[in-house]
Amino acid sequence: MTLLGNLPGISVSAEHSAYSIREALQRREATCIISLPAKLLIHAEALLPEATRTLMQMTNKILPKSTRGRSEAPGKSLNPKFGALFQALTILGKFAARALERVSANLAA
Repeated sequence: MTLLGNLPGISVSAEHSAYSIREALQRREATCIISLPAKLLIHAEALLPEATRTLMQMTNKILPKSTRGRSEAPGKSLNPKFGALFQALTILGKFAARALERVSANLAA
């Protein structure tokens, strides 16, 4: 999920998310759909419910099985074990995380 979460068009900045949520709350909307993939999935499900259901079932079959009961490790400790291509593709997410840490530190001060 790390790789997909860092791709432009797939990921959404914290600032954009916060703005969208605030706007939805001010308009008293019951839902707030932020990301483009979520919006596309909602439209696909409305237009082609059976095809969407089949696609979701196929996706569930190829996803990794649950890791409950296995040892867990934080992603930060696993990150260096991935190759250079993975590191390059996830650099935008790392920049965003650092920026968010700076904002959080400034708010706490």
